[in-house]
Amino acid sequence: LDLRISGSGDFKAFPFITQHADVRISGSGDASVHVLELLEVNISGSGNVYFKGNPQLVIDITGSGDVIDAN
Repeated sequence: LDLRISGSGDFKAFPFITQHADVRISGSGDASVHVLELLEVNISGSGNVYFKGNPQLVIDITGSGDVIDAN
């Protein structure tokens, strides 16, 4: 899954399970993903990434957003 949010829209995909996700947020939108192996997150805005699963996390945050375990 390759996801980019640059505005205020939200992406809600907990029912969709993926092995790998690359999520980049530069706006205020939130993303909800279910990832099994690797979750890469880059947040330069105020949006949050909520995740289910037990993936390896690679996180780069320069904004006010956060990565939140939703298990």
